[in-house]
Amino acid sequence: MQLAGKVRVGRGGLEVRRLGLGLTLAAALVAFLGSASARAVTVQVCDDGTCSASLGPLGTTVTNPDGSKTWTLSNPYIVSGSYTVNSWTATLATDPSVTNNVNVTNTSSSTQTFSTTVLLSIPAFSYNAIGGSSVGITVTDSNLDGSVTASSVTPNGIYTGTINGAGALTLLPDPTSVSCAIVGCSNSANANFPGGPAGPGVATQIAIALEFTLTPGDSAGLTSVFSIVPEPGTMLLLASGLVGLAVARRRTGAIS
Repeated sequence: MQLAGKVRVGRGGLEVRRLGLGLTLAAALVAFLGSASARAVTVQVCDDGTCSASLGPLGTTVTNPDGSKTWTLSNPYIVSGSYTVNSWTATLATDPSVTNNVNVTNTSSSTQTFSTTVLLSIPAFSYNAIGGSSVGITVTDSNLDGSVTASSVTPNGIYTGTINGAGALTLLPDPTSVSCAIVGCSNSANANFPGGPAGPGVATQIAIALEFTLTPGDSAGLTSVFSIVPEPGTMLLLASGLVGLAVARRRTGAIS
């Protein structure tokens, strides 16, 4: 399914406003000037139409067998002399969970700060735990200068899972940065959260926010997952509904 919407190009970049697509995916990429010594790049994926700029038309969305939707950037997105989004996929599922896989290269001459956010708006969902969640990062010395480093910007971690816009889980692999110092090298690190109590509360949005610095000429690929778990009562109601559906089907079969 190709994403559709009205597109307007202005000084702020490419802007897309979503139009009545139900659960839609929009991919947004906004570059802005940070301090004099570094640039900051913000990458967003959202399904609720609030992104101020979007790469949605540059990718496609498919519905998976489990009902989730996956958006994929069709081709690398290049901002000359600044950065390249080499590849990017985001999967949003109403179980609810969010997955974000993004690979970027800093093509500028200075260290840049990258921020990526994946948002999923959902009907009111009662939860009392965070499900299995994780982040992995791989850095590559793409310019062959024998050095690459990606570091957390804040002490909270490269990864933050949020519920209704508030941080609920932070993860920081390796423990503050990932680097290597051999020409053409690459190095990886990851952090996992098997699940645990949270809330309880009612969620209407979950998200993954990633923020890290990346040395000039180098690449970083990140994979991340964030999910929340319904309260036991919600699970019981769901199970009861499924049993009721099965009974109804049996009765229908008996009548026929």
